[in-house]
Amino acid sequence: MCLIMFSRNINRIKDDWYKNSKLTNKDGLGIMFPENGRLIVKKALSDKDQDALFDEIKHRIKPGTPIATHQRFGTSGVKDTTNIHPFKLLSIDEGDSIDLYMMHNGIISIKEIGNLCDTATYAEYVLRPMLKNDNNLWRTHAFKVLMDLSIDSSKLLFMDNKGNVEFVGEDRGKWKEKVWLSTPSYIEDIRQSWYGYSSYTYPSSTGNGWYADYLEKVREEELLQENTFVTGNCEYCGKTLTNKDDYYYETTEGFCVCKDCKHSGFLDEIGYSNFEFIKGEN
Repeated sequence: MCLIMFSRNINRIKDDWYKNSKLTNKDGLGIMFPENGRLIVKKALSDKDQDALFDEIKHRIKPGTPIATHQRFGTSGVKDTTNIHPFKLLSIDEGDSIDLYMMHNGIISIKEIGNLCDTATYAEYVLRPMLKNDNNLWRTHAFKVLMDLSIDSSKLLFMDNKGNVEFVGEDRGKWKEKVWLSTPSYIEDIRQSWYGYSSYTYPSSTGNGWYADYLEKVREEELLQENTFVTGNCEYCGKTLTNKDDYYYETTEGFCVCKDCKHSGFLDEIGYSNFEFIKGEN
């Protein structure tokens, strides 16, 4: 039920993962990310609007910006934008010190109020009153322990306007390629198990179908045979880096970036500065 995806690199949230999840979780898409000192929240209900929103965000956000997406499978409450995650907990517009929203994956045992789903009820009538009294409570260990006890096997993700993130039940999800997935199984194409691989894998991880994926793998094998070894991928654009490429290694966080991303300047803007230049074997 539902899928939350969180990453600090929008390029790591793959189109295939979003599309595969929507096969089951089709009752609304919600997205949140910090921008210009505020937390931006976007929601879409119809299938067409969800695709348009996902595409807009993929082109709008720079890598290095924390982003969380939520694809809803409605189990309670009406299926409208009111019940699409994330849910507001604090707002600068209301006199709070921060913007703070929350996403949830699972079922919370609570009596729903009106047309609200379980999570919307929990956010509005349980969490908001507590956090209004102490805007920093959500980052404390005691608060997270209490939340964990009250949500059973569910998972929660909180984000503020500065991009600070807190999880409850993080270990019940999974990190895959530096993306946190609340329900990892939803990124798989469920149709493959019903109808077979070759008929239902378009678009694939490359966006060009299963045969293009096959050719890509063949080319990787050819590179190895040519004594060109793949050393990794650029953290931000995804470009394959080999032992013959010049690239940069960020020693503090331990990731690689290609020359183009390093020279673009945005990495300096978001605070990465400890780079070691790696000369290719040309």
